[in-house]
Amino acid sequence: MFGGRLADTVGHRPMVTLGVIVFAAASAMCGLTPKGSLAEAWIVTFRVIQGAGGAILFPAALAIVVQTFPLRQRGKALALFFGIAGGLTAIGPLLGGFLTQWTWRAIFWVNIPVAVIALVLIYISRPATEYRPARIDYRGLVLIASGVALSVFGFQQSGIWGWSNPGTGLCIAAGAVLLVVFYLVEERTPAPLMQVRKLSAVAELIRRRPGDPHGPGGEAAKTAGIPAEWGKFCADELAVALSSSRYAAGRMQGLAYDLATRLPRTARALHEGVIDAFKAQIIAEATRVLDDAGAAAAEALALPNVAGKNPGQIRAVIGRAVLKVDPGAARERRKQAEKDPRVELWREDAGTAALCGFHLPPDEALAADQMIASHAEALKAAGLDGTMDQLRARAYLDILLGRDSRPAPETRDGAAGSADSPGPQAAGQDCQGDVGDVGDVGPSRQPPAGQPTARKPSAGQSPAGTGPPAGTGPPAGVTAQINLTIPLMTLLGLAEHPGEADGFGPLDADLAREMASSAAANPSTKWCLTVTDQHGHPVAHGCGRPLGGSRKPGRSTGPPGWSAAWPGRDAEPATLAARLTGYGMWRLRPVPGGPDLSVNIEPIAVIDCDHRHETAAHDPGDQLRHLVQIRDGECTWPPCRRAARRCDFEHAVPWEEGGRTCACNAGPRCRHNHHMKQAAGWKLEQSRPGYHTWTTPAGRTYTTGPVTYPI
Repeated sequence: MFGGRLADTVGHRPMVTLGVIVFAAASAMCGLTPKGSLAEAWIVTFRVIQGAGGAILFPAALAIVVQTFPLRQRGKALALFFGIAGGLTAIGPLLGGFLTQWTWRAIFWVNIPVAVIALVLIYISRPATEYRPARIDYRGLVLIASGVALSVFGFQQSGIWGWSNPGTGLCIAAGAVLLVVFYLVEERTPAPLMQVRKLSAVAELIRRRPGDPHGPGGEAAKTAGIPAEWGKFCADELAVALSSSRYAAGRMQGLAYDLATRLPRTARALHEGVIDAFKAQIIAEATRVLDDAGAAAAEALALPNVAGKNPGQIRAVIGRAVLKVDPGAARERRKQAEKDPRVELWREDAGTAALCGFHLPPDEALAADQMIASHAEALKAAGLDGTMDQLRARAYLDILLGRDSRPAPETRDGAAGSADSPGPQAAGQDCQGDVGDVGDVGPSRQPPAGQPTARKPSAGQSPAGTGPPAGTGPPAGVTAQINLTIPLMTLLGLAEHPGEADGFGPLDADLAREMASSAAANPSTKWCLTVTDQHGHPVAHGCGRPLGGSRKPGRSTGPPGWSAAWPGRDAEPATLAARLTGYGMWRLRPVPGGPDLSVNIEPIAVIDCDHRHETAAHDPGDQLRHLVQIRDGECTWPPCRRAARRCDFEHAVPWEEGGRTCACNAGPRCRHNHHMKQAAGWKLEQSRPGYHTWTTPAGRTYTTGPVTYPI
């Protein structure tokens, strides 16, 4: 292995030449073994050197065979290579027996003419070789050499020491442990002796999941035996195996395809540790606007200059190479990217949010940035405190939400009122309230939904082009389309457990309560209560309705709680738990000043199903759909995080084949995975109502269970 790594670094032809010379010279010295006491040490020493020459020679020669022959001819070439090697190994003892009739030294001397012939053939053929400096993983070398040596030594000595000797087992066990350590170390080594062939495995998956056989593809793809297009759901199969997103799996497939077909030099640089997978991804994505010949030309220009460079520098190097090969490529790449614009929202580590646009038209993005800067200047001129970065962020939100954060003129003149005083606040819609940890009953939680709207806008007119007019904002009573999940104990102020916002992630307790209070201010907010077990899995659920049957919920200034005789905010959780002792109708006041609601708690089908909401029709009723969404939370395909309320209600056993429209035979599936489940080779089983087992075309199985709510 070290010989192969050294050959990759120094060059295969030089290492083959060196290996032949070392092997021949050591063979000659073995044949010149002197007589007397020095003989044993002499021949052992040069036999070791002879073995080192063979270790250098063999992997370099094998690499030359692989490099010289194209993929379609490589199998025959390797078969011939190993066939000749195996044949000579079999003939060796016979030839040696014949030569020893003359002298035993001849079995070493016979290697000299063979070596001379090999050197002549190397000189005549001049096989291609490349010099690519890379780090040598000496730590891996020591580990694997020690592991193999100890294991082999233990097996060899077993005939002498016996299997009952502790030393035999100790050597074998120690060698095995070192080999395991070697594997674990190599997975984390930037330039390992043994790469984990993940990308090669991905390329093989592409070969086995071809898409349109008549689709477009380059000559390199056809030569490599890889389909130019792969199956629609190939990325899903890879994503679930790697526990990654479909988008990340798709990028990995694209990289594996490019390395196996269009970018052989980049593939070699990756395997040699000159670059890592992220840098290879940069090169691959930059060259996709070029045809095969153009990609090869750009790669040839860039690769000699990437060693030791960081990702940003490599991006610049390959970008210049692409422009040199095809000046119109940058324009084409931009046009392709503009066909896939998107806006993403995600939760940052600090608990704040990020909202970002990608692949936007440059002219419009620049104009939007100028509008943000202009409105930020207007905010600063109006006297709003903050750094320019803070004001730009405020301007960004103002423009998106149609509001103006500048203080009203009367506020700037010292009159009563403040731009920070809260105004009418929007509330959430389709909110699931989930009960938090309530003692022996098991955690449950109450997610109201909602989102605070902008601060109360001020009167006044904004300058043209700097944002919305001062005093404008969303109409009062606009309902936000947000699902907010909060443990009941947090909502009632008795605990500080985090909540969650659908599509965003965890919320600290204070922010969750603030958003719940905001939701309570809007009569369109829907309140639900989900009771969970000790693991956070839903076991019961009910939707809140205004008491008295009025469409608008009644308001109360009393404390939140479960009944008019609420035990108080300082009550022990066990007191509250005693109130949650069964199914049926309950009264809920979620927040101070919030509505008084009646909640009918009923069981959720997770382990068993009583088919209470089953229907003979294909489409479910609203309550069945809602309970399945509460139970599963997300699309049931393991890597998918699409919220259940934005998914299809999909039968495990198709309705057309006799499947029931019931919670025990259904789950939320996003439209993409809905189609995937129906594709050839895919299978979905629902052995229990809340558990969905997927089987991929490769026969791998993955099971998802009910959603876990915060408790």
